[in-house]
Amino acid sequence: MIGRTALVTGASRGIGEAEAAKLESLGARVLRPSRAEMDLGDAASVEAWVGALTEPVDILINNAGINPIAPYDRVGETELA
Repeated sequence: MIGRTALVTGASRGIGEAEAAKLESLGARVLRPSRAEMDLGDAASVEAWVGALTEPVDILINNAGINPIAPYDRVGETELA
C-alpha cells in the first residue's frame, strides 16, 4: 500500500474510520472527505471535489450510506436525499 492513495467515504466513524485507519497503517495516503466537503447526494459537489484532486486515486472505498426504513420498492429520491 505504500505510495498508494485511497479515497474512503464515510470515514469519520464506524466501519469507514476503521477501513481508513487500516489503509494508513499499511502505508497508504487516505483521503477522508467530510459531508461538508463532498455531498454524495449532489453530483456537482462530487465532481468539484474529485476535479480538485492533484493525484490519481488508486483505491476507492464507498462506505458512506443511508439507512431508510422501508421496503426497497418504496424508497424513492426523497428518502435518499
